[in-house]
Formats: sequence, C-alpha cells, structure tokens
Amino acid sequence: MSRAPLSVRRLAIVIVVALVVPIVPFLLLGEQFEQTLRDRLATTESAWSVAGFGALLLAADIVIPVPSSTVATLMGARSGALLGAAAATLGLSAGAWLGFEAARAFGLPLARRFATDDELVRVREWTARWGAMLVMLARGLPLLGEATVIGLGVSRMPRGRFLLAMVVSNAALMTVYATLGEWAANAGWLPIAVSVATAFPLLPILILTARRSSAQHAPAGRETPHDATAHRPDESIGN
Repeated sequence: MSRAPLSVRRLAIVIVVALVVPIVPFLLLGEQFEQTLRDRLATTESAWSVAGFGALLLAADIVIPVPSSTVATLMGARSGALLGAAAATLGLSAGAWLGFEAARAFGLPLARRFATDDELVRVREWTARWGAMLVMLARGLPLLGEATVIGLGVSRMPRGRFLLAMVVSNAALMTVYATLGEWAANAGWLPIAVSVATAFPLLPILILTARRSSAQHAPAGRETPHDATAHRPDESIGN
C-alpha cells in the first residue's frame, strides 16, 4: 500500500499539534477566565493603564485564551481609538512574533519526525509563496490564528514576510475593534459593541459549518428532461 502524501497525513499531524497549543489552555481556563479579563479592563481607571494591561494580555494570546477582539474593543473604549489600537497592535504582534520564533527554533525536530527533508523543503517553498496570505486570512479567527503562527514557524516561513503580513493584519483588525469601542462608548452602546466584537470572529466559522451541513443534507437533484431523454431507449429501433 502506498503511503499517503505529506499534505494528507503527515502535515495533518503537525497541524493538530499546532492547534493543541492554543486549545488546551482554552479548555482548562474556560469562559470564567475571559469574564475576569473583561471585568478587569472595565474597572481599570487610567487610559494608559488599560492600554498597558491590554497589550500584555494580547501578547499572551499565543498561549492563553485571550479574546483579542473583545480586549481591543474595551481598550478603544477606555483608552481611545488611537492609543487602544496602537497598544493592541503592539501586544498582539509581540506575542505572535515570539510564538513564531519559538516554533521556528524548536519545532523543526518535531516536524522531522513526520516528514523527510525533501518534504519539508516543499512545505517551506509553499509557505514562502502563500504563507503571507494565510496569515492575513486566519489572523482574526479564534484559535486558528494562533495555530497558523505556530505552523508557519515550524515550517520556517521567511521571517520578513511573516512579520510584514502579521503586523499589517493585526493593525487593521485592532484599529477596527478599537474604533468600534470608542464610538460605542461615546454612544452608550458599549455592551452591544462588546457582544458584537466577541461574536464576530466566530461568524466565518459558523457560516462554513452551516454551508457544509446544508450541502451534506441537500436532496439529490431531480432528473432533468434532457437527462430523461438521454436515458430513454431509442424507440425508432426496430420500427
């Protein structure tokens, strides 16, 4: 029996390991931890204290379940959009960079347990070409964003391309959430904005799940008149 290709079996194992890193703390700490973070940000008085505390939280997002969209929204509400977005971008980028460097430095021995050197070279070439796009697409998704950072570090994506894509995507996301937070605080809609910011990153996953479920349960298509004609025996034969 031929061995499954790297993309189907061996890389799947590496991806699962990358997913475990952010998922395990999420399962251990749970929703109570997220609520504690929200309460702390909501009760901190100084705008600079909120910005600093939020930046530290987001820097730890690579290893603990920090709801980055919620934190950035609260930072914008308490520190202002400009300071909140800058601090959130700095913290989230620092954490992602450290996670990437750690995976880049220590992940290669793990990868070599599941792939040959030639296969790792092909993966490295793929990430050099498409890794930046992958970072931008996954950066705002819960757990998948962190797993992508770790996976790209293991595959040794070029550092410069990773940093550029990561910082740009972080800056865009944090600016949106911090601006939302400042606007909602001024309008008196902060609780609604926090709820929207918390739920929004899950929307792409929910849409994909719903589409996949509907596709699996869709009834088989009816036979068209053309198909019926094509399957009908030629009655002219033998006349």
